[in-house]
Amino acid sequence: MTSGTRYTATGFCFLAVLAVGISTAFTEAVPQEARQVAQSYLDEKWKGNVARSPEVYNVVGIDVSRGVLAEPIFEYVLRDSAIAKYLSSGDADPRPYVILRRYTFPIFVGGTYAGSIMVQRNRDEDGAKFDKHGGEYIVLAAIAKGKGVTQRLLDLRGASPAGSEIGWVEFAGGGAESRFLVQSATGSLLSAPLGEDLVPMSEDARRIKAGLRSRQGAQKQLQRGED
Repeated sequence: MTSGTRYTATGFCFLAVLAVGISTAFTEAVPQEARQVAQSYLDEKWKGNVARSPEVYNVVGIDVSRGVLAEPIFEYVLRDSAIAKYLSSGDADPRPYVILRRYTFPIFVGGTYAGSIMVQRNRDEDGAKFDKHGGEYIVLAAIAKGKGVTQRLLDLRGASPAGSEIGWVEFAGGGAESRFLVQSATGSLLSAPLGEDLVPMSEDARRIKAGLRSRQGAQKQLQRGED
C-alpha cells in the first residue's frame, strides 16, 4: 500500500490509501470522429440550447458561449455476449471485452464545469447501427451540470495522480454493480462500486464475476421453470 486518496460515496478523504493495482497493458484512444461529433454538437446545438434555458442545465450566470471540451471520461458497457467472454476468460479487466463504448466529454467555461456531451459508437454487439442514418459515432445525451456519476468521475479525476485514466464500467442486465475505474500512468488498475473504497482490479474482479455467475445461474433456473 502507498499513501494516496480514498474514494467513497461522500467524496475524498485525506486519511486514506490508494492501493497499488495490477499492471495492465490495456490502453484506450479516443476516436477522432467521436471528438468531431462532440465538438460539432457543442458548437451547433449545446451552446444555443443551454443559453436559451440555463436553469434547466444548472448554469445560470455562466457564459456558455465560451464553453470548451475537456478530455473525455471513458464509459464501457458489457452486454450478454461480452459478459460471457469476460467470464470465460482469466482476465480481471473487463475492458478488452467491451463492444459498446461511450465517451463523456466534460464542458468547461474557464475552470467551471458546465455539463457534458456523451458520444457513443453507433453499433450494437452484432455490428448493426442504432441510428441507421447516423455516422460511426452519435451523441447519446447532453448531461446537465449536477451531482451525478459524471460529477463524481470528474472529482475522482481531479484527486487522482497525474496521468491517470478515469473510467466507468456498466454490466447491463444486473448481477454486478457499475464500477469506477482508475488506471495510473504506470498501468496499475483500481476499481470500486459507488460508495466503496478503490481496490486492485484483480481483487474486485472476483466479486464482479461471482455476481455475474450468480445472475446467470438464476436465469437458467428461471428458464427451466418455464419449460
